[in-house]
Amino acid sequence: MGIFGKILAFSAGQPESIACKTCGDTYRSNVDKRFPYAVCGSCLEREQNRAASNGDNETYSNIQWEFERRKNLFF
Repeated sequence: MGIFGKILAFSAGQPESIACKTCGDTYRSNVDKRFPYAVCGSCLEREQNRAASNGDNETYSNIQWEFERRKNLFF
């Protein structure tokens, strides 16, 4: 990831400890305007699998984007 990617990744705020609104576990990330939910990776993965099974392409792609965003936050 280049310097501009890093700047964009942090434009939503610094990563911090957040409690998952689904299961209550704590994870380290930040909440983004495009994905304004405090959801841990385990819950996201479960919902992604459910979206794939149900053919919900929009939800599946939103979750993929969120995983990519989180991956890019930590360099």
